[in-house]
Amino acid sequence: MDGFLDELRLLYGRSDSTVDSYFQDLNSVSRVVADAKAVIDLDEGDLREVISLYSIDHAPSSVARMQVTLRAFFQFLIHEGYRTSSPMEKIENVRTPATLPEVLSIQDVVRLLEACDLGTSVGVRDRLILEFMYGSGLRVSEVIASRVDDIDFEQRVIRVIGKGGRTRVVPLASSTHSLLGRYLLEGVRSSFLIGKIRREEVFLSTRGRVVSRQYVWQLVVKYGKIAGIESSLHPHTLRHSCATHMLNAGADIRTIQVLLGHVSISTTQIYTHVTPEHLLEVYRTSHPRALVCSERHL
Repeated sequence: MDGFLDELRLLYGRSDSTVDSYFQDLNSVSRVVADAKAVIDLDEGDLREVISLYSIDHAPSSVARMQVTLRAFFQFLIHEGYRTSSPMEKIENVRTPATLPEVLSIQDVVRLLEACDLGTSVGVRDRLILEFMYGSGLRVSEVIASRVDDIDFEQRVIRVIGKGGRTRVVPLASSTHSLLGRYLLEGVRSSFLIGKIRREEVFLSTRGRVVSRQYVWQLVVKYGKIAGIESSLHPHTLRHSCATHMLNAGADIRTIQVLLGHVSISTTQIYTHVTPEHLLEVYRTSHPRALVCSERHL
């Protein structure tokens, strides 16, 4: 199991959170089979029973993720010579309902950003974190891993290392670029540095450490409450809102794919959607029958 996790991290460049998810999945399987068998020795019948038992207390999405983990693990065992075939070959994937994450209105995004107190160093930093996620569509992991040297102020872009260690260059919004200058050049970030410790990352905590994923999650929820936004918020809401607002404004899906760092455009097609309001607006201004009806009313 350790070799498998090391391969995910070192060879395939999986993030720590992804590797931890695989570890937790394999541990869950170990707990289900208890002392009956080692995971490495499970056959198809064993795995069907494990998946069935696991499905009782877990959502389909969790079961599907565990199946992905098992498929990858048994392929690793084959490559390493521990097994000759995978017991997962004939087991069908659990179907998960297609769901779209919530998207904020442009007005709600403005209220969220303006909830940060720019009169304090923490408020400036937090506003900039939100700007990175909405203005450039960055993932949480990409935000906290952002380094000062990756920023090109002249070109107004930042180099981002995304999933699988893939690098892309992402433009910075004008509001992000302006606030970034204040954060880096006017002593805001340096106020978080402690002693002689130096950090490469852009976003630091008040203790001089790199901000955590948990902190970013908490600040999104915190400022959402201050802004009076009733819908449940999480960091991915801002990334999805960025993509949706660009799509509604006329950006092509290929551009959005590159911006978000999706390997497959099918991921972007699922990830972005047209809001009902935008659909009605486009329909009423472009469909021949809608135009005829409008002229008759005039």
